[in-house]
Amino acid sequence: MALGALIIKARMGLTDEELVEQIKENPYLQFLIGLEAFQYSAPFDPSMLVHFRKRLPESVVNDCNERIVRHGQSVIRSSAADDRDNDSSYGGGTARAARSAD
Repeated sequence: MALGALIIKARMGLTDEELVEQIKENPYLQFLIGLEAFQYSAPFDPSMLVHFRKRLPESVVNDCNERIVRHGQSVIRSSAADDRDNDSSYGGGTARAARSAD
């Protein structure tokens, strides 16, 4: 929860109070920090972010964020490569079939 909250805070450029308000209003942010269901109440008090930052310095949050982005990029590249492989094998056979029908 702490890491997710600090990543959201850094990415959105929010104050501690704004972060808690955004999390209260957004089910996607609640999911990101690990809540299992949407809730209308704040999952933590803004003052808790002081404790989060002491335990997880900004360098750790930035490192985690960079790792997440790199992993996401590799997944996207892998998926794109799979799509190209599937399209070329499927498309090649269709083009040959269309030429032989002429």
